[in-house]
Amino acid sequence: MEEASNIEFAEDNYESVLSNLASLITYIDQESIHEVWHVSTIEQNKEHFVVVYGNANHLCTCMYLVTRGIVCRHFFSVMLASNKAIFHVGLIPN
Repeated sequence: MEEASNIEFAEDNYESVLSNLASLITYIDQESIHEVWHVSTIEQNKEHFVVVYGNANHLCTCMYLVTRGIVCRHFFSVMLASNKAIFHVGLIPN
């Protein structure tokens, strides 16, 4: 059995996060992208990218909005610093 410290996750690999970003923006009209934010943890050991595009839409490389239907903490972090990132009550799942 493998020790927990030897297990690697794609989310922890910076190159993987960059490739996730590239995949993410492939499906977005490049003209509609307003901002791309690099968000890292306080410990600087995990990184994500948040893309703000269109009419107050966003996607994050953590994919919480897509896979779980909830707004991620990375977006809230961007929202505090950006005038393009807007929270809408419609982002809250039913």
